[in-house]
Amino acid sequence: AAALLVLPGCAAETGEVAETGEVPGEAGGERFGEEAAAQVVCAEGPTVPGIDVSYWQQVIDCEAVADSGVRFAIARVSHGAIDTFFDENWAGIKDAGLIRGAYQYYLADMDPLEQAEIMIDAIGQLGERDLPPVLDIESDEGQDTQTILDGITLWLDRVEEATGRKPILYTGKYFWQDHVGSNAFVDHPLWIPNYSNECPDLPNNTWSDWTFFQHSATGSVPGIQGNVDLDVFNGTYEELEAFARGELAAAFVSQSFPYASQGPLQIEAGEAVEVSIELRNVGSRAWNAG
Repeated sequence: AAALLVLPGCAAETGEVAETGEVPGEAGGERFGEEAAAQVVCAEGPTVPGIDVSYWQQVIDCEAVADSGVRFAIARVSHGAIDTFFDENWAGIKDAGLIRGAYQYYLADMDPLEQAEIMIDAIGQLGERDLPPVLDIESDEGQDTQTILDGITLWLDRVEEATGRKPILYTGKYFWQDHVGSNAFVDHPLWIPNYSNECPDLPNNTWSDWTFFQHSATGSVPGIQGNVDLDVFNGTYEELEAFARGELAAAFVSQSFPYASQGPLQIEAGEAVEVSIELRNVGSRAWNAG
């Protein structure tokens, strides 16, 4: 059976509310009485370290970041207004040899297509080391669920049409459950924030796996003054590169029949045996995308 890897902003200065990463007791933390509903999913193999940045980090020495072992960086495009450090971050991440990405903090009370055009104009033509665009969904601006759902759909469709890449969704467990509550987008890679667990707790009845995990809003990385969000990619560096290129790619998970080292599967003449193999989608396109 083929299992799609379904897959997720930025730390704030003192006195400011962080834009990404849901706060303890909310979506990034844990609610009392909800342990039974937990859907904690750990990486089954290697992960790749990265960061996400915005105006709050001010001037970044991307070369020092790369030298520290960070392998990817995702920069904020806008939060309503254009992030004044995006162009510098976008260029610097590439120049340092890092795999780069861009995210937009979505405002539910702002025209979704206007926001989509801001993203499209900011990133231009994506290259082979550019991640799919990210839609950061973590606030409702007083809008109802249907308005949020409709806006997400319009944004995702427009950005995918313009870039040829299936956008990533950044959201936390409880925000998604309380304000979106849909499984209509599980074919989009998930970037999940969760600061209270070693492995992220996913929204119930939606994604079965994650692609990116934001595990801290108070990280320290050479080349950046102050706190920065820390992330990991679920896979190897080679798989991250394939994901950035938009390739169809799979990683082996398990099989129901004996491994070669265990000897051949014995089947009698005329006997039918049902077997299965589970693969994880580590590309950035759905396997049914053509």
